[in-house]
Amino acid sequence: MKMLYDRAAQNGYEAPKYLLLFGDASYDYKNRINGNTNLVPTYESFEVLNPTTTYCSDDYFVLLDDNEGGSLNANSALDLSVGRLPLATVDEGFAMVNKIKAYAGTSNQGSWQNVITMAADDDPNIFMTSANDLATFIEDTYPVWNIDKIYLDAFKQISTPAGQRAPDVNTAIRNRIYNGTLIFNYQGHGGTVGLGHERILMVDDFDSWNNCNRLPVFVTATCEFSRFDDPARRAAGEILVLKPDGGAIALVTTLRLVYQSANTTLNNAFTKEVVKPQGGYYSTVGETFRVGKNNHCRYPKPLTTVKFSPAWKPGKDTSIIRRHHRLFPRNVTIIPFNANHRFA
Repeated sequence: MKMLYDRAAQNGYEAPKYLLLFGDASYDYKNRINGNTNLVPTYESFEVLNPTTTYCSDDYFVLLDDNEGGSLNANSALDLSVGRLPLATVDEGFAMVNKIKAYAGTSNQGSWQNVITMAADDDPNIFMTSANDLATFIEDTYPVWNIDKIYLDAFKQISTPAGQRAPDVNTAIRNRIYNGTLIFNYQGHGGTVGLGHERILMVDDFDSWNNCNRLPVFVTATCEFSRFDDPARRAAGEILVLKPDGGAIALVTTLRLVYQSANTTLNNAFTKEVVKPQGGYYSTVGETFRVGKNNHCRYPKPLTTVKFSPAWKPGKDTSIIRRHHRLFPRNVTIIPFNANHRFA
């Protein structure tokens, strides 16, 4: 990537803007684990024992200026937008390409693409406060967007032998997904199996979704929801984005344990950029994420920055307002995936 980037500048060509990593990754670089998934390697931190300082990140591949990339904690800016589809098989690749092509079509357009859903956990209330502050900013600054709020504190909870549950929240989320929302933005507790101590969204929930005509972008300001470098298990976020007949079209998500304050900073940076029109259009998801990171979360600011990662085709646009719809970068052709192609 560094070579392509440098040669474009040297020869007067337009520099690359997007990098899509098409395959899963693993912390096991040496293939010592049976069933390893290290098809397209990711950058792994030197620290592996401390859960708050370990991370994997694809930012490494788009720090392309001279003398960059030796450390992700340096004060560097991302030069390209990068995304990863954590595919493990050819069949998954074929299904994901078809899913993206279908989303890029016009048959599924509708008012649901003007809806942004803000969901928040209840412990502590800072999650709800952060979500509501962001919702208020969008309503006041860009009133073309319709905000739907799903705050756990607003729903009745019940006690079960397995802990607190809030079944009405599960129902509200399911109904919103089927009715459609352009972005589903969640702030709160979570992990590799789902969201919330109350289990408001688990793998079993979205594994049953058949919302292929109304696919949202998921933004999850939580912990390790999409930890893609563990070959022993597939994280909830991976399952969500790779579901062939539903789930999500893209994720802005976390890969490791993170802290709420830094999560809020990056979530706000991305969301405020993605809802802002740029000359009649809306920026692609990848460009929005790159600008949000560079402008608001430059290294060596919180380590959460490198723990936030996109699972998407980075040239994807998320908006359709007034048909100003640019799903992919201009002058890019989507080539049908050939099932005979190999990943490695």
